[in-house]
Amino acid sequence: MICVYDGSFEGLLNIVFETYSIPEEITIFKSDEQLDFFNSKVEIKTDIEKYNRVRKSIVKNFSNKFFVEIYCCFLSNYDKKDEVILNVLRNIFRRGYSYINSPEKNAVLFNRLVKKVSGEAHAYKGLLRFREVQEGFLLAEFEPENEILEIITNHFIKRMPNEKFIICNRRSNRCSMYFEKECKFFDIVDLNICEAADERVYREAWKLFYSAVAIKERENKKLMQSNMPKKRWKYLTEKN
Repeated sequence: MICVYDGSFEGLLNIVFETYSIPEEITIFKSDEQLDFFNSKVEIKTDIEKYNRVRKSIVKNFSNKFFVEIYCCFLSNYDKKDEVILNVLRNIFRRGYSYINSPEKNAVLFNRLVKKVSGEAHAYKGLLRFREVQEGFLLAEFEPENEILEIITNHFIKRMPNEKFIICNRRSNRCSMYFEKECKFFDIVDLNICEAADERVYREAWKLFYSAVAIKERENKKLMQSNMPKKRWKYLTEKN
């Protein structure tokens, strides 16, 4: 059976709702993906009420932590993440929570994707660098492998509730804007950045501090790259 949905997390849980009692294997495509004309398919429309029923059932029968892990898996860049989530949920409802720790393919892959997404989000919480731009906004840019913009944004809303800031995911061309206690997400078409007058001074001061506290004789580049891979250096002030 082929299911087509809008690509949203809410839409995916609608597929869980609609196919729960269907024993056959489910293949999932997003509505913007091309399908073979001759393939029969079922279009699943997103219904928030059905999404909420599945969400509440997951939290009630398992835990809110497990629901968060499902969402983390959904943020992965893995092509078949939606099918992994669907298969895990179908099995866990039928066989119990112990399934998630089983050696079966989907359970193992699910745990691996959750670890990868949460690990990357944790790393960027400490690596993101902000600079002041026009109108007093703080701007941070990064290029994560997974779509973790929402996780990172929520973290900095808690850390800097009285600031106004923009966080840009340059890989997916999406950004979040937090201003006057309200957060919104946008697709980036054109972002005209004008740095604040003092920004260059602060940046040079930070580089000077970084160089001053470093002990050249104890430099260990291999360990540094292990803790902070080079692919994440692009937007680090002290590395540029």
